[in-house]
Amino acid sequence: MSLSSPPLPFSSLSRQRVSFAIVAQITHAIAQGTMPLGSCLPTEPQLMEQFGVGRNALREAIKILEAFGLVVIRRGSGTFLQDTCTFDLLAPLFLRLLWTAPSHQDLTDAFQALAHAQQALDKPAAGRSPAPQDETIFSQLVTLVHSLFRGQGAPAAPCLNNAPWTSEKLPASRRIFWQMVKDLADQTIAPGDKLPTEQALMERFSVSRNVVREAIKALEATGIVEIRRPEGTFVSPCNDTFPTFVDTGVYSRILAHHGSGQFLRLKICLRDAVFYTASEKASLEGRQQFSALSTAFAQLLRDPAPQLAACTAALDALNNQLSLLCANPLLQQTEQVILDISAQSRHNFLVKALQTGRQKEVAQSYLRDADILMTRDRAAIPAAMEQKLSLWLSLNIMESP
Repeated sequence: MSLSSPPLPFSSLSRQRVSFAIVAQITHAIAQGTMPLGSCLPTEPQLMEQFGVGRNALREAIKILEAFGLVVIRRGSGTFLQDTCTFDLLAPLFLRLLWTAPSHQDLTDAFQALAHAQQALDKPAAGRSPAPQDETIFSQLVTLVHSLFRGQGAPAAPCLNNAPWTSEKLPASRRIFWQMVKDLADQTIAPGDKLPTEQALMERFSVSRNVVREAIKALEATGIVEIRRPEGTFVSPCNDTFPTFVDTGVYSRILAHHGSGQFLRLKICLRDAVFYTASEKASLEGRQQFSALSTAFAQLLRDPAPQLAACTAALDALNNQLSLLCANPLLQQTEQVILDISAQSRHNFLVKALQTGRQKEVAQSYLRDADILMTRDRAAIPAAMEQKLSLWLSLNIMESP
């Protein structure tokens, strides 16, 4: 099997970025559907020839893909593209939360809102059996968020032992990767700090230099550390963006392949949490602005000939306004991760609503949101979110194009 797009001009790239360029090519190919999910990657020699790179650069790229949960390395069988929606797939995307620096009140508000969403998740609608709490993606995300902020006084999560770094089955490089994240969460290291030397890390984890370098490269790819030659490796002073060399469309494709129901429930739980906080924090003026945007969106949908581009822009404006009204950096950043990787699902949602003549139903759902926000009727949020989830699922918005 080979990639459909030609190799990048690696000769024009600095040496330490070659692995990033390989990741960019592979994730783009997955996002475009030219590399089938679940398939085995070509052998190392084949990929080295395809990309025109050495073995070390290729292995760095594979380790980055593994750190992001995009490939699974099966010893003796090969390296396979991820084809299921797992928490491992999503966890690295939320590490930007470590840089949000929420206040104590922000933390309190965020965890109250997440607990509200969890309660709604624990009481599913009739006809749908609840998944065990520790198996839902949302529950695992809540565990991660609790874990990331335990050094700042976050309340203890009931299932804190399920944090990613507690697994005894992690490969050595991933164990180092998550230990560095744990050190940040515990505030034993902080943004701007210099990491120990390679030799010190080798002694701490009883691993070889190559394993340490694989872990550092994955940390760099995730934006957690910066390699400053010749000074050393430092914790990044800021990490509020997703790596540009990873095509986020790859997540939409993987999530659509098997995990649409789980992922949509994650989306609705986060919206529940944001809505819960906005209903308390938003000023009257802000709530009126949201109501006006909801009305404008509904009017576009009810037009005899609704325009997809205008409807899409209006829906994006609604999402942005709700995030502003929430005014909680932790919840805003958490939801933004999902919004970043679900652009295609929002597009599909509107396309299918218009194709099936259900745009009035969609309009009514978002007008109901505005009513709840205006009246600050928190008790009505779970039912409204459940109704919206049913609408999303019925329109199958995660379906790949």
